[in-house]
Amino acid sequence: MRDIKDIRLEINEIDERMRELFESRMALAGEVAEYKMKNGLPIYDKEREDEVIRRRSAELSDASLLCFYEKFLHSVMDISKDYQNAIQKNG
Repeated sequence: MRDIKDIRLEINEIDERMRELFESRMALAGEVAEYKMKNGLPIYDKEREDEVIRRRSAELSDASLLCFYEKFLHSVMDISKDYQNAIQKNG
C-alpha cells in the first residue's frame, strides 16, 4: 500500500497540470466568446455540449467513473459559459 504523503504529492502534481490546462481552456473560451459576440451567436449551445459530453464520455476507460466524469464536464462547461457571459457583459 502506498503512503498517503506520496499519494498527496501525486495529486498535487495533477492539480498543477489541471491549473495549467484550466487557464489554457479559459483563454480559448474567451476567444469563443469574442467570436460569438462578433457573429451574433448565443453563448449556450445545448446540442454542442451534449455532443461533446457524449463523445468524451465514450472515451472514458473506467465505466464506473462515467457519472462523475459527466458531472465534471458539465461543471467545466458551466464555468466556461459564466466566463463567456462575463466577457460579453464587459465587452
